[in-house]
Amino acid sequence: MSYPTNNLARRAVTLAVCLFLAAACLQPGRADPFAPRVTIDGSLKTSASFTKTFVCHVPSGLHTLVISLPVARSCKLGGWYQSIGDFVTTASPPPSRRSTQTDAAGNVFHVLEYDSPLEGDVLVTQAAMNVAIETDLDRILPSTPFPLAPLPASIQPFVRPSNLSQAGDAGIVQYASVLTRDCSTEAQATENIARWTVANLTYTEGRTVRKVDAITTLIKRAGQCRGYSNAFVALARAAGIPARVVTGCTLAGEVAVPLRRDGRAKMTVSVPNGAHAWVELWYPGYGWIPYDPQTTMGFVDSHHVRFCVVGPSDEERPLVEWSSAIDRNCNVRCDESVAGGSLTDRFDVHCVTDGEPDGRGRILLERIQDDGRQAKAPEAEHG
Repeated sequence: MSYPTNNLARRAVTLAVCLFLAAACLQPGRADPFAPRVTIDGSLKTSASFTKTFVCHVPSGLHTLVISLPVARSCKLGGWYQSIGDFVTTASPPPSRRSTQTDAAGNVFHVLEYDSPLEGDVLVTQAAMNVAIETDLDRILPSTPFPLAPLPASIQPFVRPSNLSQAGDAGIVQYASVLTRDCSTEAQATENIARWTVANLTYTEGRTVRKVDAITTLIKRAGQCRGYSNAFVALARAAGIPARVVTGCTLAGEVAVPLRRDGRAKMTVSVPNGAHAWVELWYPGYGWIPYDPQTTMGFVDSHHVRFCVVGPSDEERPLVEWSSAIDRNCNVRCDESVAGGSLTDRFDVHCVTDGEPDGRGRILLERIQDDGRQAKAPEAEHG
């Protein structure tokens, strides 16, 4: 597989660091490396509208400019439902041409093409009305045996390494093996990966970096949503679990989560407006189930809006492309923001197992796992 620049030195450092982490993990007498967890059930329902705004700063001398904006669409996954009513993209100045295109992963884009655009700002707005999102926390995670049986051909690409999720790296493979070695179900294996991720990675503030890989994130023990997601996907794929990154946005709000069954302790989870990335894992017979590597296992809350699936080899359409007859080193910079409009929440969340955050306030919120007796398989869902 290919790596970023300075390959040999990078791989040597990576292998040494990851093997050290693997050797240190789960040893007798060591502190628990996993985040504490609270199992919850109930439902999260949100009705909303929102606006995404892109400002593209265009330099002089461009020959062409192409802006490709993903379209949020209705979809249904394992216990998570998204309904999008009206979705409109507008631009000022207006483009020379516009079209709607679909990529190999099934993502839909509104594509704006400009011929000889003038220097200045191009303002593009996407407005979504009549948005309804629901998270069904009563849907129990299946007890799929682990390791998984041979996968369908269409799913096999999602266990292969990629440049950003280096699941074939020797250190990551060994680390994933240590994390999942005593697990008998897929849900248990992903729980261990999720709890380790929440406990051991630290979120870094600042401008969003889209192309950050798993190795960099694991070495630094820090990252943003893309880094968290690529690290999670790499560990899951190294364990033979199909995983993919999805992108979208979150809408600002708060979710009060009970931490004890007697209701005496609660934790407030705050969600900001902004672009976001998370992951989906594939369960045989059930389809894709969302996880947020920063907070949740087996679900994402109803303030997540899903736009795109990133391809198994990191295929992702660029937001902007351009050509210049004057300066090949020119750059088009884009600023993105999300503003929530009307938002109505109906939350009914209950604590199933007691817990409390660690000293840094970290905790994993999870759906109930099937113990082999209490759940029957729902209809398979796909996204």
